[in-house]
Amino acid sequence: PHSAFTRIEEKVSDSNTPGSSNFGDVLSGSDSDNGSDFEMNELEKEDEARRYELQQQRLREQFRKEKRQETSKGIFGSGGKSIGSSVGGFFKSATKAAANLAKEVSEQHGVNLGVLGKNSAPSSRQRETLKRIRSQLGTKFSCENIDHLELLKRVWSKSFPEEDFLVCAPQWQLLGFNVDRVEEDKMVEATGVLGIRCLTRFAQDYSGDISHCLAESLPLAQVLLRCVHVLSKHIGIVDGSFQRSRKKYWEIFNDQAVFSRINSITVHIALMERKVDSSLSVKDMVRRAVGQTKHVLDEGPKDIEEFKHIATALGIQI
Repeated sequence: PHSAFTRIEEKVSDSNTPGSSNFGDVLSGSDSDNGSDFEMNELEKEDEARRYELQQQRLREQFRKEKRQETSKGIFGSGGKSIGSSVGGFFKSATKAAANLAKEVSEQHGVNLGVLGKNSAPSSRQRETLKRIRSQLGTKFSCENIDHLELLKRVWSKSFPEEDFLVCAPQWQLLGFNVDRVEEDKMVEATGVLGIRCLTRFAQDYSGDISHCLAESLPLAQVLLRCVHVLSKHIGIVDGSFQRSRKKYWEIFNDQAVFSRINSITVHIALMERKVDSSLSVKDMVRRAVGQTKHVLDEGPKDIEEFKHIATALGIQI
């Protein structure tokens, strides 16, 4: 269209020829022959400028598109596929292969991997459960608290069944704490009552592992409390981000005790990893074990039994 901008440009061109009116007069909108032809208010000028800029932008985009097409033809030939379609084909093939593997494992073990659960925010019940777990994480463990002390007694009875219970004793260091008095351990301070509850659960579920750790001088408490810290951070318990996070595994947290049970399984996995590779440090044991636990959670188990079933299907020793 023959816009006002075009007319102004033509008039500016004319004004630079001999005998034309002053160049500044043209830009200001005046003309010695007929000033009414170029009378435009400021709003009209801005509107025309925007239209002109949009037109130029569309032309630039069209130019880039044509250059990309030429480059693609130069690489692949006129009948070749573009880079985008090649990469897309690769991911399509990879996705199909993963789906086939999940189907094979599912048929073998009776677990429908990849279909369990779906990404969603936790329900009100699940949020309340996770809030209580977070509260335990933030509650300082104290031997002066009767309930806390009872947890410690249960750990002692599984670890040193033939000895009388002592709040302060070197036996706690044999179990993997850094000091003789549990409540003064830095990792206990970091994980609160939740850490000792998880240790109590582990002593109940895997008492044989405790005997193994004592015999092999493995720092069980360090491994377990590190697992508590890393898992609670991953799930969003540490910072409270679970409240707005969308995950497949929230349904499993309908039960408050499930965190300590998952942690117990994770610690057991870590100890199995150490049996395979005796050179592993505590940090490496925890990293490997938590990584496997994450894989199971990502399948969206709805309860602890399904968690175990999926872990077994994935070849994890629990």
